[in-house]
Amino acid sequence: MAQIQNLQILFNIATALLATLFGPFSFGTSILTLKILVFNVLLPSACMANLGFESDFRSGDPFWRFVGAFLLMRGLMLVLHMGWAAVRRRRFEQIAVNWLVTSWVSASILAPPLMKSVFGVKAQSYAAWSDVSAYIFQLPIALLFFELDSVFRPEQDPKRPGQMLRTAEQCCDLDGCPMVVEPALQKRLNRAQIKDLGWQLAKKPLSWALLAGVVFSATTLGPRYLYPGPTYDPNCSYVEYTGFIYLFFSSLAGCLEPIALFSVGIVLSENNPWSCGWMNIIGYMMIKLVFVPLLMIGCALAVGLDGELGRAAVLISVLPVSPPAFALTGHYGVGLSEAVSCILIGKILVIPSILAWQGVMDAVGVFPYPSSDTPGVCELAS
Repeated sequence: MAQIQNLQILFNIATALLATLFGPFSFGTSILTLKILVFNVLLPSACMANLGFESDFRSGDPFWRFVGAFLLMRGLMLVLHMGWAAVRRRRFEQIAVNWLVTSWVSASILAPPLMKSVFGVKAQSYAAWSDVSAYIFQLPIALLFFELDSVFRPEQDPKRPGQMLRTAEQCCDLDGCPMVVEPALQKRLNRAQIKDLGWQLAKKPLSWALLAGVVFSATTLGPRYLYPGPTYDPNCSYVEYTGFIYLFFSSLAGCLEPIALFSVGIVLSENNPWSCGWMNIIGYMMIKLVFVPLLMIGCALAVGLDGELGRAAVLISVLPVSPPAFALTGHYGVGLSEAVSCILIGKILVIPSILAWQGVMDAVGVFPYPSSDTPGVCELAS
């Protein structure tokens, strides 16, 4: 059964990429429309569905221990990237790009079938749990970092006080930019820039979706009364006639990663997927597929996860970069080639990586979990 699930994942990925490479889409208008759709509609809807309905902040253990492992992992990765930025004189937006492409995993689409095939149907809830830290911690900080650099650019935009325009010479990759003369951590905001930064964040639907999702979950309004629950564990407190609210957000959220993946395919149809450099790609993949899972093992142990929960956290951390990272990098015009390359290579390596880490954890005895001894249909027939 696990092999069938893995093949289905691989088939869906291949179908999406082939459809965008050879389908009736253009790089110009199509990609702009899809970026706006993903950033302003689908990503906010996913925040509401995941935070406001499917996550209950008052559920206690093991929810918060699982969320805590991902919070700790993402927090440590942020500290490491900020330290690297201070040494290498990088901008805030470059910190955000590096952080996103190494620790924002594609949990919404790939994690549920993975958890179901390895641990059983009820383990699908781990996918939503792993996304909580991305929405309440990683996404707001990444959004803030992107906006911070928008007020530090050296040319003033008359249409937006405090907003700086990027010149052609400054559109460089993450290897560094000759025009960067000051590391991000040494910059200071003045009052006008702080006001502009707050206004820009307040205008974004994503900011309001994050806030609303936290309120719905913390008050239990969403998970207790508006969320019907999964089919295997229905919610008995659910108010039946409010189903259209969750249905609206969950339907849009379900389109997020497929449409983002289509967008990635459109970009790949017009651009070299290795444009950010082979050494950069290898470095990103080593961090994403080797260092981050190792770090997650330590984080899971630190918060007291064991057995199934610990192994689930490690396997989810192996999953490739979430395609919505493309929407953030595309919206702000920085790190797009890095995001696209990491998404593509991560999708190609997802199944070998999962199998490899399953084997490693079995070999060293980390996070053992009870496997079913029930014989399969073919074994009974023989």
